[in-house]
Amino acid sequence: MKTYARSRQTTASPERIWSIWSDTSTWKDWNPNVASMEIDGPFRQGAHLVMHTRENRTHQMQLTKLENGRSFELLTRVIPGTTFTFACEVKPAAGGSEISQGLRVGGPLGPIFGPMTGDRVAATFTELLDGLAKVGESG
Repeated sequence: MKTYARSRQTTASPERIWSIWSDTSTWKDWNPNVASMEIDGPFRQGAHLVMHTRENRTHQMQLTKLENGRSFELLTRVIPGTTFTFACEVKPAAGGSEISQGLRVGGPLGPIFGPMTGDRVAATFTELLDGLAKVGESG
């Protein structure tokens, strides 16, 4: 399954980026798509989240994979017959970190909708990652 992704370098440390990324209450401050986030407890594998977008949409999500301090994946269903998995990662890089976010489109209709939507959705990751880096670098 193809991953549609974007990444960028930041001078913020991996620990600083992780502390922001794993605190969903901050997402509205740096993610241009998020108006608010709800989570049913700590940031842990299996947690359920609800994202409210600035376009007044609501997305139910589940944190399906977690490697503390490094990466996590969120699963949601945006289009009937598909699953969207958002893969987020921070890793050490010279002078700071590399942060990335990717999208895999699965489900019975994934092979149809992935090529139709993957690059378009991934294009929005640039602004999101820039916002995360800016907050990370300011702290």
